[in-house]
Amino acid sequence: MKKKIICLYTCDADAEFLEILKNLIDFNKLNSNPFLRLLIVSAGTEKSFHAGNFLYIGCEEKYENLAKKTFMMVKYLTDHFEFDEIIKIDSTIVTPKYSEYKIEDARGIIDSQTNGIYNGLRKLGSKRYMLKSWSRSKGLSVDLNVIPRGECVYFYSGKCYSISFDFCNFIANQANRRYIKRFKNEDLMIGSLYNQFCDEKI
Repeated sequence: MKKKIICLYTCDADAEFLEILKNLIDFNKLNSNPFLRLLIVSAGTEKSFHAGNFLYIGCEEKYENLAKKTFMMVKYLTDHFEFDEIIKIDSTIVTPKYSEYKIEDARGIIDSQTNGIYNGLRKLGSKRYMLKSWSRSKGLSVDLNVIPRGECVYFYSGKCYSISFDFCNFIANQANRRYIKRFKNEDLMIGSLYNQFCDEKI
């Protein structure tokens, strides 16, 4: 059986959604499984640390920091825990806005022993013009060069995805912080790093 860390991403503003998600995935039952470690992940502390079922990430909790928060989470878990894969689930997955995501499918990712290097619920793709449009809708300034000209970068939605230990180790040790700072959206960052990871394996 694979040892998995289930990361429930949340923040103070989404506390209500977190409780709904915990009930839907049967948090207490999963938490009793010796092969699973459940962590509620939030930011806003001066430094990263974990206590019980909580992991606090040492960066400001704001939307444009999601890529940084994810990078810091992966690095912390890689440095402090033994595991085969991380499964990240965003607490907002339970909101009507994301009704296309089904909790039973997220449970399928949790239960699967064949997720591979990188898996998720919904595969998306982004080209430069799409990233530009997204950044305008969010009022953010982004580096369009994170997507090579004329190419489309594919990634799994940040609402739910799994990443293997080897890929996590690559993220934690190969991705320099300057590169991470170029991203505002975490799922595009993970997809871009996956492409690099695969290129190095060839």
